[in-house]
Amino acid sequence: MDDQEKLQAFKAVGFAAELENQGYELYTTAAKLVSDPLAKQMFEKLAEDERQHLAVIKAIQDELVEALDISRYDLAEALSTGDFPELPLSSLFKHLKEWTSSIGDFRMVSELDALGCALVAEINAIRHYSDLLLACTSETAQRTYKRLIAEEKKHFEILARRTEQVVNGYLR
Repeated sequence: MDDQEKLQAFKAVGFAAELENQGYELYTTAAKLVSDPLAKQMFEKLAEDERQHLAVIKAIQDELVEALDISRYDLAEALSTGDFPELPLSSLFKHLKEWTSSIGDFRMVSELDALGCALVAEINAIRHYSDLLLACTSETAQRTYKRLIAEEKKHFEILARRTEQVVNGYLR
């Protein structure tokens, strides 16, 4: 594996960590703002899921550091000088920011509202990771993106099942 492939692989992991951090911060903030106990619980659960995704990403990073025989110092230095364009991370959560600013009184958000926002965030993450997967040439980065896509799809499925339960509860 050449240096460019190594950089792509680590950039993939770094990007994923930054994305999960943004999601964690957003869901943690939302949990503090809502008054509906079920919405609060859902946002707290989503924040915890993002924290767990960070643990998965950390494990992937540790595997890469070990497999590629590169120190974290060398990695940080290489990434800071790499020719990688900055990625618009905030655009993945743009819909949530727009929604929260348009909602007015955020305390009125329901669990179903929280689920809807989270589902859109998961779809955006899956699409974005899929685009990055198609654009990269590093096999290690491709494997990393595939793992992240699989994690996001699992998260989406869990949220979709919970959404179905909530909707069915309204219909009874």
